[in-house]
Formats: sequence, C-alpha cells, structure tokens
Amino acid sequence: MKHIFLLLITLFSVTGLVVAQNFKIGDLITNSDGSQGIVFYVNPERTDGWMVAMSDLQTHNWGLSDDVAEINNINAPNQLLEETDGLSNTESIREHHLNNGYSSSYCAGIVDIANGWYIPTAGQLMKLCSVLDKINDKLVMNGGSILQQHPYFSSSEASWAQVWAVDFGSYSRDWGGQFETHGKSENAYFRAVRNIVFANIPTVADITIPSSFCEGEPLQLEIPMTQYAEHQGWQISPDENFTDPISYNGENLDFSYNGWFIRYFASNEEGIVYSNIVKITILPSPYVSEIVGEQFIYVTDHGRYTYSIEPVEGAYDYVWFIDNNWTISNAVGSNSCTVDVNTIGNGTLTVRVYSECGYTERKIHIEHSLQPDIVVFPNPTYGDFKLYLYGMDGETLIEIYNAIGQRIAQFEANATVGGTLLDYSLKYHACGMYLISVTNRYRNVTKKLVKNTH
Repeated sequence: MKHIFLLLITLFSVTGLVVAQNFKIGDLITNSDGSQGIVFYVNPERTDGWMVAMSDLQTHNWGLSDDVAEINNINAPNQLLEETDGLSNTESIREHHLNNGYSSSYCAGIVDIANGWYIPTAGQLMKLCSVLDKINDKLVMNGGSILQQHPYFSSSEASWAQVWAVDFGSYSRDWGGQFETHGKSENAYFRAVRNIVFANIPTVADITIPSSFCEGEPLQLEIPMTQYAEHQGWQISPDENFTDPISYNGENLDFSYNGWFIRYFASNEEGIVYSNIVKITILPSPYVSEIVGEQFIYVTDHGRYTYSIEPVEGAYDYVWFIDNNWTISNAVGSNSCTVDVNTIGNGTLTVRVYSECGYTERKIHIEHSLQPDIVVFPNPTYGDFKLYLYGMDGETLIEIYNAIGQRIAQFEANATVGGTLLDYSLKYHACGMYLISVTNRYRNVTKKLVKNTH
C-alpha cells in the first residue's frame, strides 16, 4: 500500500506558525528555519497543536521581581490549565524587560521569538508533563536532550514577585507533574515551545475493489472518504509508479487493462494526496467451443452417442442436460457426455460451463427421425440419370450392380441432410435392370433402375 502526502511547512511573520498535516504526538518536525521540535499536544479537533524544543534554553533567569502589567496574575492552580497563550505572555514579558532596560539574557529575551518560539504557560507545561516519557524518548532518539527532573518555569505570573513552575519530578508515567510557585529571581530551567497549525490538505481513505472481476462487467468502486477535497477522482496506470496515469470515469474496463493499477486522488490548492494502489485483475469470460457429436441420427432401435467440447481454461465445473426423456451419463464435471437415444424425436443438448465469471452455455439440436431414401430419375432412363440422396449426412458410398450381380461402378459423395443431387450415366452399358445401393453411416438403401433402348 502506498500513500503519498504533500507536507507544507510555512513561516508566518513574527508568530512563526508551522503549517503541517496530520502530525501526532511524538513526531519530529523540522521547521523552515532549520530548528526542530517534538509534537507534544494536538487539540481534539486536530486543527492545531504545540511542539517542544530539542534542548533547554541557555539561561536560568526569568526576570526581576517586577509585575508585568499585561499578564494576568493567577493565584488558583485550577485556573492554570485554561491559560495556554504562552506566546502572548512571552511577548509581554519581553517588551516589559526591554522598556525597563533589563538584560536580554532573561528567558523572554533569549528565546527565538522571531521564529515563533516562546516560553510556555504553566498549563502548556502540564500538558507536556503528561506525556513526559514519550517526549523524552523521542528527544533522545532524535539527538535532543531530555526534560530533566527539575521544575520548569513558565510565563505565567503568580504575583509581582513570583512565577508558576511545573515540577516534572521523576522520569515516570505515574508522576503527572504538579504546579509550584517560585520567586522570579530564582535560578530555573526553561524549555521553549512553538505553535503548530494543521493545514487543510486533503485526506483520502484506502480503497477496496474486488480481488477480480469479469470481462465486460462493471468495476464496482466505492468512493473513499475524503476531507477538504476540491477535486477528486480515479486514475489507472500500466505501472505501479503511475508514470503516465489515465483518468477513469467509472465505465467498464476493457480486458486490455488486466494487470494495470488503480488509485484515488483528492486535491485542493494546498496539495494532493492519493489512496493506496490496487492491481486490477480482469478474468476472461470462458469461451466454450461448439459441441462435437452426432446431430442427425437415423432411425434405429437404440443408439449411444458421445458429445464433447474443448476443455475451457478457468472452468471449475461442466454440467450437461437435455430437454427430453433421453438420458445422459458420465457427465459430472467432465467436458464430454454420453447420450442414450432410445426414442424417436428431437432434443436440445446443453452444456453449461462454470467459472469465476459465472457460466456460459453451448447447445446442439439432435434429431432422431431421419429415414434415409434415394430417388432415381428419370427411371427408366436411356442412359443419363440423376440420383437424389435424401436424409443422409456425411460420407456416402454409391455402388451400381447389373442384373447378374456384377458391380459396374463405385464412387463416394459427401451428402447433406437437406438433399444431395448426383449425376451418372449408363450410356455405354447394356440395356436392362440395374441396382443402385447407397450406404450412409448405419443404413443402406437400394433402388432399381431400368435402362431402355433408344
């Protein structure tokens, strides 16, 4: 299964928003300015989130004991979870320090706010602490430094002289963190965070199609779930890389597309995504050859005749049946059968060939009512005459005998049931009576012919 996603990372002015698609907690993000961070929070609507920097800030100073007027002092810890705008707090602290001549070595001065990094609020630090083990694992895995077992100072004030911190405690999932207040002049640990905004790049679910379908049948496709798509549709291609894809409009796929590949796409102005790729398997409908066997049967008391077709590729069953009281034997699962013709009449023999594409039939009409006969005219003749064969089919032997039983002529003809006309002459033979014997398959018919004098 292949998924192709277009990732957009964009820098926006001072706020430094990172625009990304569908990141999850623990993912590493490389920003357009080269800095990196680990995602530690994604809101339930998956519209935005936060990443934490790979290492601590190189400072231990929050600032002097001086009230920052633009920040709301929070005295109750239960209110801290609702304060999550660390960027605004950091901008206010930074402006206050610069306006009052404070050293830029304080945390708000050293953080890279131009590229969107800031000092998190206590509420944001508590979110970070709730996934501490996972984030620390990812930090180490990607060359960063762990969040240490010490309180981390926030940008949330408790009073003019104190600031809120979150004690990350031991490296354990059972910890969860706790709020503490510390003096602004105390040494502290700081770790910057940065905002993420999820772009509305389209999403598309996996597709499923039948493992195979039959030539001439529609390919039943269900449109996969998508989000944020302005344009969407199907593509087919002879190669799995979709080097030169062709649009597919939902009609039948010609058998020549067997072995091709199909996928779904969704796009908007922010990018394009594709579903998984599935190989197309089109099964050929079984070709059934004509039934071979006796079609016209001469009148006899009883006859047993064999009928067959060529073996069919992909067939898993052959079923023979006939529409009268004649019986069929040796037909189960075989491409041949035997019909016992025991009454005069007509019947239609059918073979039904089953494959994964259903079944295909062939039929042959059998007639058991032929009475072979011959007509000789003119009779008597002066020499030339015509011989009309009726009700005969296939190779036929014609023999002519004189009055004393001598065979004076023998020849063959390929007769047809509807009638066969033959010419012969006794011009150079004596006058008298002759016998004409015609043998076709199982029956022999003999007629007399008289040759007169001129």
